[in-house]
Amino acid sequence: MDLASCGLDGPILHELGNLKLLDTLYLFKNLLSGLIPKQLGNLTNLMNLDLSENMLTGEIPYSFTNLKQLKLLHLFYKKLHVSILNRVADWPNLESLRLHSNNFSGVIPHYLGQNKKLEILDLSFNKLTGRIPVELGSLTNLI
Repeated sequence: MDLASCGLDGPILHELGNLKLLDTLYLFKNLLSGLIPKQLGNLTNLMNLDLSENMLTGEIPYSFTNLKQLKLLHLFYKKLHVSILNRVADWPNLESLRLHSNNFSGVIPHYLGQNKKLEILDLSFNKLTGRIPVELGSLTNLI
């Protein structure tokens, strides 16, 4: 489902979590606001999720750990907090992770290096601290 750049506003409907066969959900560049509904974690066939460039706030739902097929996750230009990085190891097929320009804080977890298929990693413009984990050196597919 591609509803990007459509001028949509209001919250993301939790009923979208009923679309069990959905493999792509693009809602970027809209005026969507509020929290990301936890029901999106029911979309276990989802491979591409882009909610970037909206006015979403709050936390990434824990239910996103169910999205084992994710290849692309873009959640940039938001006011999100509580680092989703703690859940990245739950997405073994992830190829593109763009989380720049949020309010994520803390250290970059070493287990991010387990995502061997990762090609794009953008964590810029957050409030990350600490050292770059040596395990990131094993992400040989990064471009």
